[in-house]
Amino acid sequence: MGVDAIKDGLRQKIIAALQRAGFQLQAGDSAQEGLSSEHDPALSALRGVANVVATMETHFDHDAIQRHLEAVAGWASAVCFRYVLGQPVIVALVDADRLTEPDCIAVARRFDKVIVEMLEVTANLNVSLRPVKLGSTGILLFMFREPGKAAAFLGGTQKRCKFLHFWKKTWVLPWVIDVPGKTASGHRGLPFFMSVVLNLQELQKRVFADA
Repeated sequence: MGVDAIKDGLRQKIIAALQRAGFQLQAGDSAQEGLSSEHDPALSALRGVANVVATMETHFDHDAIQRHLEAVAGWASAVCFRYVLGQPVIVALVDADRLTEPDCIAVARRFDKVIVEMLEVTANLNVSLRPVKLGSTGILLFMFREPGKAAAFLGGTQKRCKFLHFWKKTWVLPWVIDVPGKTASGHRGLPFFMSVVLNLQELQKRVFADA
C-alpha cells in the first residue's frame, strides 16, 4: 500500500472516530432543535444544572457556520464540528510532518481567528435577565507520521500553539496524533469538559485499532 493510501486511510479513520463522537462535517447536518439537549449523560446533567439558574438562548446560523468550516477546510486535511452546551467546537486535522515550529504556530493563530469569529453562533446564557455570551473551542489535531516528530512537538511547540482569550471564553487546543507511536495526546488543563466532548483514549483506540 502506498504512502498516500495509508495517509488517506488514517484520515478516514479519524473522521469516522470524530463522527462517532457526535461531530459533523457540514453545517447542514445539524439543526436548531438539536441544540436543546445533549447525548452524553454528563453533559446532559450539566445542562440540567445550568437550566435551573438560567435559560439558554441558542443561535444556529447555517450560512455562518458553513462559512467558518470552509475557511478552515482551505488549509486543514479535514474539519468537523458539534455543539456542546450551546457552544461550537471545531476539530481540524493537520498533516504536520513538513511544518516547522513557526508554521505550526501560524496555523494555530489562523485557527484562533476562526474560533473567535465562531462566537457569532454561540449561545447566550440568560442569568437574571442579563445575557452572558458563552464560548467556543477549537481542537487542532496535528498528525505526525515520521518517527520523532510528535515527541519534538510535544516537547516544545505544543505549548506555543495553545491560545486562550479569557474574557471571550475561546480556546485553541493543540492535540497530537502520533502515527508511529499509535497514540493520541491532548493538552492538560481547562476546559474540563473537553475529555467528555472528545475522549482521547476512545479516539486512539478507533484510529489505531487495526494498525
